[in-house]
Amino acid sequence: MSLFLTSSVRFIFVVLSYIVLSSAQENVLQLNGQTSYVEIQDFDPLDKGLFTLTAWVWCERESDELEAIMGVATSNAKYTMTLGWGSGRFYYSDGIKEAPVFGNNTYERHVWHHIALTMESEERDQYFDSGRNVASHRKGRIYVDGNLEVSFQTRVFDLTRPTLIAGAEYKQYAKVSHFSGLMDELRAYSTKLRQEQVAMLAFTTDELGDYGIVFRASFEDLPAGSGGKVVQTQNLA
Repeated sequence: MSLFLTSSVRFIFVVLSYIVLSSAQENVLQLNGQTSYVEIQDFDPLDKGLFTLTAWVWCERESDELEAIMGVATSNAKYTMTLGWGSGRFYYSDGIKEAPVFGNNTYERHVWHHIALTMESEERDQYFDSGRNVASHRKGRIYVDGNLEVSFQTRVFDLTRPTLIAGAEYKQYAKVSHFSGLMDELRAYSTKLRQEQVAMLAFTTDELGDYGIVFRASFEDLPAGSGGKVVQTQNLA
């Protein structure tokens, strides 16, 4: 797996998945919707709750079941700030509210989509962190194929030693909502990207360079002992 990480990051990388060779001769991550996931624990660059997550995804499951694509979880595995997929729409869930926030549009399965989740600070007196000294309300946005899909308000829990996770989410101390599909170019930024910057990743060559990036996985291969293997599929792109 081709990885970019800031040198100060202490991480544990866990993969229970396959690498798939696409028709464009690029390897992508296959998530089986049952047990597969990727995570990095103690991922301190995201501990302020101000970040951007991006990825290319290929959704496969056709059902009303919610699937967690990627997110940031608390170190105690109780809550996850999740960008997910269900019933043909992308959604956000913070693990606290009863209902997720769904995007406005419906998208086809078996098509590559570029998705992004951004978080920025939005001060509100009723929400504070565990020390009750920093407002922890956030304004979030989901982008699909470079376009703004939905904006929402959410709260941020204590993200000391957070976990970056893809393919599932943590909820009440268990991994749930496994994603069935393919993923490529999973990235994490320690800042909120603007819409035009997200669109650069979706429609042009990478013009951002290393701006704010703290993690990148292009899934060219898997490290030894990861449990993954390379298989070939047809007509993915």
